[in-house]
Amino acid sequence: MKQLIVLLFSCSLCLIGCKIPVQISVSVASSHCGGAPPSQDHSSVFLPLQEDIILLSEGDSILIRLDENGFSNLKLHKGLYQWFRVSKSYDTKIVKMKLLQLDSDFYVFSGDACIDEWKLKADGSFFVNSKSEQLKLTLKSSCYTKLYPCVKYVGPHYN
Repeated sequence: MKQLIVLLFSCSLCLIGCKIPVQISVSVASSHCGGAPPSQDHSSVFLPLQEDIILLSEGDSILIRLDENGFSNLKLHKGLYQWFRVSKSYDTKIVKMKLLQLDSDFYVFSGDACIDEWKLKADGSFFVNSKSEQLKLTLKSSCYTKLYPCVKYVGPHYN
């Protein structure tokens, strides 16, 4: 009986404490933005995200450093995760300063409240289970605003 209790306790600790090895890849999908139409196989271009990400799960947050190809190998607990670009953790003033450096003839800034809202919105979510080995996370890039938040493309102003 004592051995059964120890075995059950050990198994429950493993279920709580065991982490699953996964490989995460994060890419940015750029759509066709004009010119000659692409072939069927090249309708989107996928480039690695050049920024680290933050994973949030129930009771846990993890900063993930991505390599130059947008990959990271790590071990995660089973469960639901949300992911955010690390730039969403920056102070609103810092994000605003970067956005205000964009050419005002092409872009109009939407305001601080937009940045605050953008920071709270996850870039995506995923679930880790015992079958999770490779997770492919993708951001969609807009034609003119790319991944810049809270700006509207107005095009060049002609006099």
